[in-house]
Amino acid sequence: MHPIHNRLAWQMRSSVLIFHCAVSHGMTLFLRPPLLVTARLAISHPPYLPQKVEAKGVIAASCPSLAHEKPSFNLESVSSSSLTAATALQCLHFQSCSGCSQEWDLDQPHIVTEAKKFFKELGISDLNFESGMLAEWRCRAKLAVRGTSERPLIGLYEEGTHNVVDIPLCRAHHPNINVAVNLLKQGISALNIQPYDEDLGTGELRYVQIAVTTYNTSLPAAERYQNGKVQVSLVWNSRNEQSESYKKLNALAEFLWRNAGPKSNSHLFHSIWVNFQTSSSNIIFGNRWRLLLGERDFWEHIGGIDVCLDPCSFGQANTQAFNSLLRKLQKYVPYGSSVVDLYAGAGVIGLSVAATRKCRSLRCVEINKESKLSFEKSLSRFPKHIDCSVHWHNTDASIEPLHWLKGSNVVIVDPPRKGVEQSLLDALREISKCKDSKVPKSSIINEKEEKRPWILRARKATVHVESKTSINWAKDQTWPEFIIYVSCGWESFKENCQYLLFNNAWHLEKAHAFNFFPGTESIEILALFKRGPRANHTKKKSGKKKKP
Repeated sequence: MHPIHNRLAWQMRSSVLIFHCAVSHGMTLFLRPPLLVTARLAISHPPYLPQKVEAKGVIAASCPSLAHEKPSFNLESVSSSSLTAATALQCLHFQSCSGCSQEWDLDQPHIVTEAKKFFKELGISDLNFESGMLAEWRCRAKLAVRGTSERPLIGLYEEGTHNVVDIPLCRAHHPNINVAVNLLKQGISALNIQPYDEDLGTGELRYVQIAVTTYNTSLPAAERYQNGKVQVSLVWNSRNEQSESYKKLNALAEFLWRNAGPKSNSHLFHSIWVNFQTSSSNIIFGNRWRLLLGERDFWEHIGGIDVCLDPCSFGQANTQAFNSLLRKLQKYVPYGSSVVDLYAGAGVIGLSVAATRKCRSLRCVEINKESKLSFEKSLSRFPKHIDCSVHWHNTDASIEPLHWLKGSNVVIVDPPRKGVEQSLLDALREISKCKDSKVPKSSIINEKEEKRPWILRARKATVHVESKTSINWAKDQTWPEFIIYVSCGWESFKENCQYLLFNNAWHLEKAHAFNFFPGTESIEILALFKRGPRANHTKKKSGKKKKP
């Protein structure tokens, strides 16, 4: 099949879900002009699609088979198994959208070649690259809302501009994200909601965050992904609930809930939230959140544990790939370890390791205070039979880093794209001089008794659950033997890696790469470092001479 014909066929297959949702609720469907052409080329009016195409890119629900009933869309009809096998993006939005930069060979981004060469020079000759799903993988999306109420645009910025590209049939999105976006457009038009105008600072709806949870124990495991429920967070251009536009906000939420809530023919939504934001900066979210409709707790089962994520907490977009990474990471942690998880967020990595490796203790350090509530809820479902001391601290790990490293034999770092802070890198280099529990006399590790009140407050755990065996962190002279580094920034990882390896302070034991963002030149790295130089496994020659 010619590539363009192949692309059209795939695009129409992915769009069936959106057509079904629109038709079942008697809604109009906003389409870009190229899609209308695609519809005429790819198929000849199958029975489940509308047969009349009106002007201005709007499809009318005039199919005879749907005239007397409202069918619900079947998420199982869009299989992801065949999508995983495809290696081409095949997306109509590729030329204009800034989300993807690679159209072909999604299972082998060009950066993998560079990564393999880099690690081979460091003694890792067998870098494993796990590709995973290549389409419909994104379960979390932040999208800008622009345009007009008659013709809303919901999507990403065009490369190098603040012009929003409408992406109603994004190939990366979980199918239910596209369904939710289309329904949101219906509500914007029906209720005359004004999209945000960046130049004037006017309008009502600025952004929308859409997250999909596949946590549903009532379904077989194989069906949970495609039947995921959607959490919608509307970023509203006002300070609080007292604004004049609050009634319109409630009306929009009720419109969405009425059409795809639990009492509708097609239950799509898990919950609807609002975030109030009036800042003129590029920061998407403000500080004020409120649940409008639905369930408060947004659960996901990942890495062997139940995890709760509030809309303000960081969550991985590719949950399937993240789960694979966690399963690999867990094998690097010895049973019964004492673990410190820096850049911990809501504690997903730390809690999953503590549960699956039966850790003696876990300390999570996170600068974002908004992650506390999610951590507490996730901790409430931590396996009761595991005797582990768990602490969560709301502070910056780069301040007094030695305090957080002391008492642990495994340190996990999952920094933002810019990499690990220099003060923490220096501390990791410094502890490489330790021999067992002995500390060099000249070392900065010999810290004086801390008396500054703000530092003492930061050291006090915000959330903690003690184990049956009490742990005295101050007297524990253990220092990390292993660093587990999870990186989303390839360039910063290379710099941090070289710094840790300098002068044999640490050596690289293993490394793996994961395709967290198919269609881009970005990969996720999982690396295991061990303290000190690499052991020489070559056998020494004996001094004995062989008998003649």
